[in-house]
Amino acid sequence: MKPLGSILKVLIAAALGWTASPVVASDRDEAIAQTVQLAQATEDAERKEPPERAAAPAARALTPEEIVAAIKVRAQRELARRRARRWSVSHLWTWTLANESNPALIKSRLSAKYMEEYISATFAYKLTPKLNWQLGYSMDALHYDEYTDGSTLTNSVTTKLIWRLAKPYRAEVHYTFDDSDYPYDDGASTFDQKVHLRLRQSFLKKYYHYVGWTYLRKQYKDKQKRETTADRVAGKRRRDDRHTGMHEIGGQVGEGNRLKLKQEFYYNDSNEGYLDYNDAQDYKVKATFLRDWTKQWSTTSAFTYELKRYEARNVSDRGVAQQDYTKTYELGATYKITDQVDLAYTWKYKQNDSNDTGQAYQDVTNSLALTASF
Repeated sequence: MKPLGSILKVLIAAALGWTASPVVASDRDEAIAQTVQLAQATEDAERKEPPERAAAPAARALTPEEIVAAIKVRAQRELARRRARRWSVSHLWTWTLANESNPALIKSRLSAKYMEEYISATFAYKLTPKLNWQLGYSMDALHYDEYTDGSTLTNSVTTKLIWRLAKPYRAEVHYTFDDSDYPYDDGASTFDQKVHLRLRQSFLKKYYHYVGWTYLRKQYKDKQKRETTADRVAGKRRRDDRHTGMHEIGGQVGEGNRLKLKQEFYYNDSNEGYLDYNDAQDYKVKATFLRDWTKQWSTTSAFTYELKRYEARNVSDRGVAQQDYTKTYELGATYKITDQVDLAYTWKYKQNDSNDTGQAYQDVTNSLALTASF
């Protein structure tokens, strides 16, 4: 094979038609053939794939003991994550300053200011995916500056079981123990035990309703019962048993609007035999409308009507059982300072009409409350 330089000369001369060095046909054909072979070799070299890398050494097979240990570690991590999701703790603190025109709820008014502080803590634990358990404690301290008999200190412990049944039902069982102390009126202090059952149903995605029943036993600490006369019987404390049935329905109505309607009926049975003075039946209905105007501002309006019929408490001048008709109007506005802190103002007007004119009264309350939840 001729050198590349000689081949190129021959090809160039043939292409330009130079005659100084005549080109022999055989030389030209040979040069063309060698050029084709060179181009083909170059193309083959470009297409040739790079050599494969050396295969990585095969991974060492795990022993059965190592596999079991890895499974245990993974299971422990998953169990820890599930336990962390099962329990939670929440707290609530509310401080209220208010002025009330008639805290004693009597015909002759006695205006008074009060300050109230409420603190609660709730521990929640998920027993199963459908069964939750809650344990809560709360303290409510109410102090009047002038009407001191109305000042109270209440400590409460509550436990709940919340069972999520087949959609859309939920059942709840509550038990609450209250220790209510009236420091300026020992006769009003009580131990209260309450059992509450509730069945709740959601429907149409935006609405709910529930039915419930509550049993309350109110045991007075120092107040003695009366039997056949108005005199108190030593060693026998007064006790009230109250059964309450209730129904509530509510949900979202339009954008940012919520409406709920609650009805309650209770029967109070006291162990006092004297004139069955505290035995009564009570029916109450309350309508509440809530409106979210912005992410920070919301308003509340509510109306309550209550009818109480005493079984044997007679009207002094008419000889018939006493009946009270109570209407309550409420207006409120809430401003959300942060996600955890709210400031709320509430105006409430309460009017009681009775067939016993001595029991009629009016009461107006203006309150400002600061609430923090975390």
